[in-house]
Amino acid sequence: MYQLLFEYFKERAGIEERAFAEISKYFEKTNTKRNEILISPGYVCRFNIFVNKECIRLFMINDKGYELTRYFAFEGTFGTALSSFITQKPSNEYIQSIEKSELLIISREHF
Repeated sequence: MYQLLFEYFKERAGIEERAFAEISKYFEKTNTKRNEILISPGYVCRFNIFVNKECIRLFMINDKGYELTRYFAFEGTFGTALSSFITQKPSNEYIQSIEKSELLIISREHF
């Protein structure tokens, strides 16, 4: 379940399995439904998401009601409502799972 996350860290930081075993304890596996909304505008984003299977989309809705996609996080990448995650102020965007997805979520505190 954590193999893809291990490969991500190993490729970017040269992490050893022993160190990764400590880090991986902080990630919680979550399965989502198709089109499930994980965060909505007005909520503070308190987590970062590693996509283990499928993908998530970050988007907002403009004044005219049109959806504007900012980012897709595909398998093997991270995604979050970044400005809200950093500032701990309410988000102005949605995070949505596109398909049934397997995500590894880490809280801001543990991140």
